Amino acid sequence: MKNEPTSPIKPVHGVHPETGHDMLQYPEWTTQAPDRNAESRLRKSHLQLEATLNALPDLLLDVDVNGQILDCRLPESKWKNMFPEVASGIQIHAVFSKEAVRIITSGMQQAETTGLPQSGAFFVDTEAGQFRIETSIVVKKSVDTPNVSFIILCRDVTRRWEAEQEKLRIEDRLRMAERLESVGLLAGGVAHDFNNLLMGVMGHISLLKISGALSPSQLTHITDIESLVNRASGLTRQLLGFARAGKSEVKPIRLDELMRATADMFGRTHKEISIRHEYPADIWQTSVDQGQIDQVLINLFVNAAKAMPHGGHLVLKADNVTLNETQGEKLAVSAGNYVRMTVQDTGIGIPADVLPRIFDPFFTTRDAENGSGLGLASAYGIIKNHDGAIEVQSEPGKGACFTIYTPAVSCCTASEPVTVPPLSEVTGSGAILLVDDEETIQEVVKLMLEHLGYTVITAASGRKAVQIYRERSKDIDLVILDMVMPGMMGDETFQKLKAIDPGVRVLLSSGFSQDDYAEQLLRKGCLGFIQKPFQMNVLSHKIGNLLRGGGLSFSIAIQGDPI
Repeated sequence: MKNEPTSPIKPVHGVHPETGHDMLQYPEWTTQAPDRNAESRLRKSHLQLEATLNALPDLLLDVDVNGQILDCRLPESKWKNMFPEVASGIQIHAVFSKEAVRIITSGMQQAETTGLPQSGAFFVDTEAGQFRIETSIVVKKSVDTPNVSFIILCRDVTRRWEAEQEKLRIEDRLRMAERLESVGLLAGGVAHDFNNLLMGVMGHISLLKISGALSPSQLTHITDIESLVNRASGLTRQLLGFARAGKSEVKPIRLDELMRATADMFGRTHKEISIRHEYPADIWQTSVDQGQIDQVLINLFVNAAKAMPHGGHLVLKADNVTLNETQGEKLAVSAGNYVRMTVQDTGIGIPADVLPRIFDPFFTTRDAENGSGLGLASAYGIIKNHDGAIEVQSEPGKGACFTIYTPAVSCCTASEPVTVPPLSEVTGSGAILLVDDEETIQEVVKLMLEHLGYTVITAASGRKAVQIYRERSKDIDLVILDMVMPGMMGDETFQKLKAIDPGVRVLLSSGFSQDDYAEQLLRKGCLGFIQKPFQMNVLSHKIGNLLRGGGLSFSIAIQGDPI
């Protein structure tokens, strides 16, 4: 007898005995296999869920509406170290801090009200350090009872949070650098123009002092004015330092020696502050502008003194460090060898809301009589201009610690300190082409040069200077060239002058300090650089040194000395 094909099993309609709802029923003999398959699938699903939960590194809690832990799961020992009291039957307030309990209970209430998962975060302090914990809370409803409980998942996100915080710090540092860069351009331009104005004042002061027509009282007033001009010039140097507008005298030095010398000078006027030095014997050298780094240190020392009005301790350190790529990236410098300077005080500290603005230009917490807000801004600019980094750590009541990194150099011989030119003037003879777009500066510097014995030809632009030099190059012994002029800048003017005469003698002059722009021209053949505003004796010595070094034939003499 042939087997008949099996007919599909068809359900029949019936009524559920408890609910009275319509339902599909199969003949009794057809329900056994589907039930066995359902149990198998349920068991398999349960095992998969259990394996998934066991693979999670998170703490899982089942908590009722009253905050009692119904069940818990601690997959790693670190959770037991963080929460040693956690166990079934324990209230969450006995396990977590008040802040954590507030966040968890608030999430439970929101989850019950909205039916949606809720998240939160809190910190846990342990002997191993501080941990950042994120929570995810969902409502758990039972089909058997009307009771509601909550599944709370706690995840350790410390590493991710620290990485995010470091990223934010780097972004903040970048934004600050960009902000300071833009403000620095403005500050540098203001300082340049202001130095040009001061040049006019300084020049006329020099001419008045040598006129011989002043009474003693008038000479006193003129000397006071000269002192004020020098103070104003110091302010513009701070602006230029903040604007990162150049380094004047870059030479290799030992920073421990500079720190000792500067601290000794500072300590003579601050007897209430004790100063301790900590330096290794094998400190590396770094190539810096000694005057500008000294300015940075003085600014830090003065700030420390203001933070310790009743006295305190100042700890100065310097050591050798090698920064890897990661460390260099955090400080926004290249990897390599650095000399690290540390200036630490025991003062009142810096409030958290002030700390991010500490290097902003013109930002100060002092009154107008006690600070301009340029000290730390100029320190930041100077260190950045030396391809270094400066950072600060501070808490209210715990003092402040400034750390400075400057690149180390392999040179083993420190330079001698720059000597100040003597007050006597150097006279001479010969023709000088004075190139400057400022009419006031042309007039006063021309009078200064003529007093020193030189014949002066003036040009108000680079193009005019090139035209004059093309016509009279054989008669001109030296060119004093302003670097920043409208139309044709100093570098283009110099190149055209050099095309006319490869041996042209050029002294650069600028309201900016000596920067990379000036360094390039000096490497290309300019003889020297002088920054405005300058006094007559400084100008005379600068020209005298250049002319002697240049082998010129015309005479040079120092006033009061035999020729």
